[in-house]
Amino acid sequence: MYKSQANSSITGKNQGSFLQQILQYDKQLSRKLCICSQSDVGFFTGSNTRKILLLCEYSGHGVLWFVIVAALLYRYWYDAVFGPFYRNVMAAWWLDLVVIIVMKMIFRRDRPANNGDDMYLTGYVDKHSFPSGHATRASLMACIFLQYSFFSFVHKIVIVLWAASVCISRVLSGRHHVIDVLCGIATGILQFVFMKSYIWFT
Repeated sequence: MYKSQANSSITGKNQGSFLQQILQYDKQLSRKLCICSQSDVGFFTGSNTRKILLLCEYSGHGVLWFVIVAALLYRYWYDAVFGPFYRNVMAAWWLDLVVIIVMKMIFRRDRPANNGDDMYLTGYVDKHSFPSGHATRASLMACIFLQYSFFSFVHKIVIVLWAASVCISRVLSGRHHVIDVLCGIATGILQFVFMKSYIWFT
């Protein structure tokens, strides 16, 4: 009995140690990939590189998405083509918001040490890093947009490139670790699968 308990304790320590090694490597890799210093902050005061990364950030900001989609949903509520599309986008926004809040409150991972102090219109949970809300939102919205034929092939390529740019910018700007972004992308795709199965408007 004592031997079994000892083995379980050792196994737990090994698993914990392995996870810590992964997270530590993730921090080191993320630090190397970050191209902005902690003092390089602000859209008007930062470098040109910072401006580009912040533009990517703003384009995937939850508040901006809510305002624009809410206005378009009001405009096209009774439209047979665009009405269901904007309902799906708005439903996705709410689903993503709930999922991200719950996950960030559970994991409570700190943001990278070199994250600049120029995050605007954020909530309490946004001080946590895992998973990246921008990555979940970008991948989820991209998956939804790709479902509609009124977007041309070129439009869909642009959408995919936009989503990829938002995700990559989270690491380059020092906002998130690599694992935060990768898990954010996976979470966004899983949310899309859930939506298609249970709450898809047609």
